[in-house]
Amino acid sequence: MTQLTKPLAWIGSLYTMQGLPAAIVMQLSVVLLQRFGYGNATITFLTGLFIVPWALKIFLSPITATYGRQSSWLVVMQCLCVAAVLFISCLIKPQVNLFLLSVAFLSLAFFSTVNDIVTDGIYITQLPDQHQRFYIGMRTIFYQVGNFICGGFALALIAWMSRYTTFAVAWRYFFILLAVVMAMLTAWHYWVFARITTPAPVQDKKSLIKTCRAIINDVRQLPHCFMLLGFIFVYTIPTAIQTKIFPLFFLDSLVRQGLAFSPNHYSVIASLGIAAMLIAIFFAGGILVKCSLKNYLIIFNLCYAASFLFFLPFICIKLSFFGVCCVYMLNYFLFGLINTGYMLLMVVSARHCAQPMVIYAVFTTLMMLSYALFGMSAGFLEVLMHYSGVFWLLTIVTGVIVLACHWLPEKLTQ
Repeated sequence: MTQLTKPLAWIGSLYTMQGLPAAIVMQLSVVLLQRFGYGNATITFLTGLFIVPWALKIFLSPITATYGRQSSWLVVMQCLCVAAVLFISCLIKPQVNLFLLSVAFLSLAFFSTVNDIVTDGIYITQLPDQHQRFYIGMRTIFYQVGNFICGGFALALIAWMSRYTTFAVAWRYFFILLAVVMAMLTAWHYWVFARITTPAPVQDKKSLIKTCRAIINDVRQLPHCFMLLGFIFVYTIPTAIQTKIFPLFFLDSLVRQGLAFSPNHYSVIASLGIAAMLIAIFFAGGILVKCSLKNYLIIFNLCYAASFLFFLPFICIKLSFFGVCCVYMLNYFLFGLINTGYMLLMVVSARHCAQPMVIYAVFTTLMMLSYALFGMSAGFLEVLMHYSGVFWLLTIVTGVIVLACHWLPEKLTQ
């Protein structure tokens, strides 16, 4: 059996395949339901509910660690993701069945969750320590390719197709196209990983109960474990609210404090934001080499908190489209920087444990649980506080995160 070579190639394809289903569930579903005319509270509640399967990683990771090979889990789950996307395409009709559509998105989220666990496990277990830090930025860039495809590119392509067919048919064709792309990536992964040795991290035949006990012991041995786990949970709150609120803010009417942009305009804004984020991720690795992780998180989270205040004038003053794009790009550039630092903190913390794949899954469980809970509440917050109140809330919460960064264990943030 051969070993993995040319890590950039398989890291790129793995994390593109990880990012596509996540972007469909977390972002594209928001715009799809908004186009079907559902209210903000309903949209954010349902799309937040779709994220719940990612919060089950803490229960699913021991199973993937105890039974089967990483390569087998990977290919099977990716095939099921392709099937779920095709199922979603069949459900998009002028009179959509919201229950079945919700089941389809939840199924896609569940299959994607298991795929995420195995993908991160391959990254952590198959790469030397020095390569993990080197490729952390590239890994995030390829993950964000899914956001680009399902963000600006998707809306622009759907808007173009809608000129020649109906709204529902355009969305259906796009999901079929996504399924084809995902099927090609799955075939590539079968060809690459079927030829190498990818054992489960738990080498002996422990029972599932013993594996769970080992995980608990690993978590307890983390430096300041409760503080670290709490930080990982809280860190995602601004991201969860921002991801749900921004598409609605740009597309909502002026009466609702929105900017009333067309889907075409929003596709341009989203594409520029993702481009700015990718540029930030590209530079993040170089900054992290010269700067301690703690200082990095403090400085850029402080800037990130301030960037939310720049959206407040949009509510009172009709600024130019160019001005909106510039502020959004600045916000997403900072988001790319802080998110890369966050990912590195979880990777470094997981490396201190005997079962890094499973512990990383515990971290991402907390991350996605926070994402689901606060994403579900984002629409209700907008109803209660309006968009201006939400932007102030994002600034305050991010400021609290800046303060929390001071108490992170030095062992993990050098």
